Amino acid sequence: MGTIGQQQKKQIISYNCDVARVKEGEQFIAQHSISLVLSGTMEICFGKNKQQFTAGEIFLCRKNQLLKFTKVNDQRKISNH
Repeated sequence: MGTIGQQQKKQIISYNCDVARVKEGEQFIAQHSISLVLSGTMEICFGKNKQQFTAGEIFLCRKNQLLKFTKVNDQRKISNH
C-alpha cells in the first residue's frame, strides 16, 4: 500500500464574506489553492500579471507567492423584510 493511504492530510476550506463595497489587500499564499468568486468581481495581481475574475469563475494560486487583490461586491442590497 502506498503512503497516501497511511497519511492523514488536512483539507483546509476557507470562506470569506465582506460587507464592504470594495476591499483591497495582500495575502501570502502558503499552499496551492483554488478559489471561486461567488459574487461581484475580484482583481488579482500575481507579480506583474493582473487578472480580473467575475462571479462563477474559478482561479488557481501557486504556493509561496504574494497576492494583491481588489474585491468589488455586488450592489444588491439585502433586505430583512
